[in-house]
Amino acid sequence: MRIGVIIRPREGMEGLEALREGVGSLRARGHEVRPRLTFEGGDGARLARQAAESGAELIIAAGGDGTLNEVVNGAVAVGWRGRFGLVPTGTANDFAAGMGIPL
Repeated sequence: MRIGVIIRPREGMEGLEALREGVGSLRARGHEVRPRLTFEGGDGARLARQAAESGAELIIAAGGDGTLNEVVNGAVAVGWRGRFGLVPTGTANDFAAGMGIPL
């Protein structure tokens, strides 16, 4: 499976090693995983569009509410109909909390 992972790094970000291990684990299972980092507003949407257009079947947003918003909107803007994943690493993570996703 082709998987795009879009990561919004932040200073002192906990869980970065766990993300690295997760990417390695997916690759060990035969998945094609392409992690990408965002650095400024708009990067999440751009990277999600690129992942969607390159055939990703799953796009994972690793960040907070803003990152998730950009990733979802970027992918659906090009008509993508795959699956989304979320690794809540932001400061508030309101969406994840509301959905019962462990923080």
